[in-house]
Amino acid sequence: MAGRDISSLNKWYLGGWIATILLSFLQYGWQQGVWNVLQIPYATRYSWTKQNGLLAWHTALLSTVYETGAMIGALTGGYFVKYGKWNCIMMCNVLAGIGYFFTILIEIWAIYIGRTLLGLAIGGYCVFVPKFVNEITPTKYSGPIGAISQLSICFAIWLPAIGGIIVDITSKNLPTSFFITMWAIPAAFLLLQVILLLTVFRDPSPFEVATNNAYLTKVVSKLYSNPKEIDYIKDHIIEEAAKTEEDDPTYRQIFCDRKYRGVTWFCIGFGIFQ
Repeated sequence: MAGRDISSLNKWYLGGWIATILLSFLQYGWQQGVWNVLQIPYATRYSWTKQNGLLAWHTALLSTVYETGAMIGALTGGYFVKYGKWNCIMMCNVLAGIGYFFTILIEIWAIYIGRTLLGLAIGGYCVFVPKFVNEITPTKYSGPIGAISQLSICFAIWLPAIGGIIVDITSKNLPTSFFITMWAIPAAFLLLQVILLLTVFRDPSPFEVATNNAYLTKVVSKLYSNPKEIDYIKDHIIEEAAKTEEDDPTYRQIFCDRKYRGVTWFCIGFGIFQ
């Protein structure tokens, strides 16, 4: 948001709002780490071995369907931003919720469906969450909040590894409850986020309601208490929202325009071959 120091900022509300949105990055981190822990238990449970060729096949393919889903979610996410980032995050939550439903079934076919849907959701989060957080965070706090965003991902990558330390994942007698728990924990965080977004933090980004003065005042007033500062923030948001709308490149420009295409194709290639 605005660059000057705003004394009437409601830091508790802002912190809660950002923390709620960043629960999406917990999903991201968990999915990055959980399959490292579950590959061996699934291989043991379903007799995937190097000898029968199923070990390399299923472990690679289950990673591929997730990453493909994430790529599709990220590439198409920009198209859906026009429907509102709050709405888009909730749409990703629905995809992730359905994905967890399938993974908890512990059947191979269900894992494939679940991992694909989770990939789509994670790819969407990577588009909508950073932009949403950036739009509600004052410039003064953008650095620390950016660091917290990355920390939340790393923390969630680390969490599933704890399960792999506590439980002997090489055991042939791992109970079904272990698999269910590894998928149910992030599903619980997902449910918490949905509840908070539907009850406490139901508002869209202020930039998305810049043309609706009454709604913009309502949203900004939850973050700031001083009337003069509210007016200052509103003017800043209206000005920046107009610039952003004019400057956003189209998909055709991103992939074909000389100004963007080099970086675009380099990043796609790097992501495929990393």
